[in-house]
Amino acid sequence: MQGHLGELSPNRPAATPKAIYSFIFNILRDRMRGMPSPAFGMASRAISSDDTDIEMCDMPRIPCSNIGLIMIQRVLPYEGLLHEVVEHNGVLYIGGIVPEDASLDMSGQANDVLKQLAQLLKTLGSDLANVLQVTIYMTSLKEKAEFNAAWKAHFAEAHLPARAAIGVADLGPGVKLEMTAIAARPPQA
Repeated sequence: MQGHLGELSPNRPAATPKAIYSFIFNILRDRMRGMPSPAFGMASRAISSDDTDIEMCDMPRIPCSNIGLIMIQRVLPYEGLLHEVVEHNGVLYIGGIVPEDASLDMSGQANDVLKQLAQLLKTLGSDLANVLQVTIYMTSLKEKAEFNAAWKAHFAEAHLPARAAIGVADLGPGVKLEMTAIAARPPQA
């Protein structure tokens, strides 16, 4: 029996929204991977791999374009204000990292923040060699030399990213710096 997505069938209940979205996502994912998908470029019939939830249905003609799909992944939500990392097309946008111990001097806080960045990148499948750009917010640009010493200890000269250091009035009690970064995540094999 041919039906439409979500339509009741005498043999089983209507497809759940989760099943419908999963089915559509799989078609879109295949399209992004360059796999032929019957839903794109022609009117056709399709069925999900799990036909217990979705009936055979006519798929509408969806025009193809060079724009493609926008796939954004957000991870590590923080207090309902932000996500620590947002990924788009293999590029990681890393929100502000502050030192865990604000009692340290600039060198200690810089090492702390750079270690946090390295660990976060490792967790996300990247590393410091793939950092593209860093912005450092400092409460005192007079301490930039101490920051630079820590910086050079963490980045190999061949992999130095673009960067900017910006002086700010306040980052919180004892906090001398906050850092944001943009890094590439190599494709997974």
